[in-house]
Amino acid sequence: MNKSQRKELGKVVDDLTSISSTLESIKDEEEMKKDNLPESIQFSAKADEFEQCVDTLSEAIDSIEDAIGTLSELT
Repeated sequence: MNKSQRKELGKVVDDLTSISSTLESIKDEEEMKKDNLPESIQFSAKADEFEQCVDTLSEAIDSIEDAIGTLSELT
């Protein structure tokens, strides 16, 4: 891999880091919404939707973090 390619790869890592951070913020917002649900609907389908969203975002963040680690080895 030449210097130019490593530089481009570094930009991709930076972009992925930014995306991961954005997803983390969204996940935190969804967790807060779930935590602030009225007691009467804390075990409802709506609460399950929030939980599924948080789980999916967590999985996406983990995958992106794995990619960042792998790609960082090449830069």
